[in-house]
Amino acid sequence: MLSDEIKKVPINDQKLLQMKKLIISAERQNLKTGEYATQDMVKAIRKIIEKNAD
Repeated sequence: MLSDEIKKVPINDQKLLQMKKLIISAERQNLKTGEYATQDMVKAIRKIIEKNAD
């Protein structure tokens, strides 16, 4: 993607903060339990972002 193709989009700071908290919480939980492998955590974080980005 070229720099002239990048579009600036407004960011809702409240939603961003909520996403950060959810991602950090998921990471901390996984560190305690070791439930998810790296690829599974990537999928879980992607779901968090997709769910909260709309």
